[in-house]
Amino acid sequence: MHFRVKYDTIDKLINKHLTFERLSMKNHLKTLLIQTLKISSLTFCIAALLISVPSYSTVKEKTHKIKIGVQPGDVSVRGLLDKKLFWTGTIIANKGFMISYERLLYRYNKFFSIDLGTGIATWGCNNDSLYLFRIYPNFKFWLVNNNSFGLYLNVSAGAPTVLSKHYLDNRHLGSRFIFNDIIGLGIKIGKKHPVELAINFHHYSNGNLIKPNPGFDVPAIFSLSYSI
Repeated sequence: MHFRVKYDTIDKLINKHLTFERLSMKNHLKTLLIQTLKISSLTFCIAALLISVPSYSTVKEKTHKIKIGVQPGDVSVRGLLDKKLFWTGTIIANKGFMISYERLLYRYNKFFSIDLGTGIATWGCNNDSLYLFRIYPNFKFWLVNNNSFGLYLNVSAGAPTVLSKHYLDNRHLGSRFIFNDIIGLGIKIGKKHPVELAINFHHYSNGNLIKPNPGFDVPAIFSLSYSI
């Protein structure tokens, strides 16, 4: 009888623990779904506003663009971008994808243009990941630009970004509100440049406004865009 009571107590404890684990997982998934819906809804609202923003261009070019990008992992250009050229963080996100909408805001001849964009992304490191929403300017400096081909260098700095959580890879990021900096190289092909291929390096940090500020990088994001 004594052993039976003891085993019954152990079984109750195990069942209680398993129930707690299931509830924790259920609550985690529910919270993640709510955050994803909030970020997605915000992105669609901002994109709808950007569509109505007027643009100015001295050349004929399509003004709306959908972009999809991936970080395939095990690919890094971080060694080429030391702090003398660009900011770097202490966390490396080596997987994930992004989707964004960009609107041509200003274009001067064939040398310089500004896009304004909004998008969502999910980046991961080891077994951890987060979602984010951002609004960003994209400054393009055209190295080659003709009717069927274009080559450009793009830079973006200080883009406001909202994270789904304030940590990544068990490292506290200081805040859920941070900034996004981008540097990259891309090409546009086709008549009026409808197709665009690019490789970009993303850096995220809170700009030392809040401690700690480890920052995280997403190196070698390969993206495909189509203009409409």
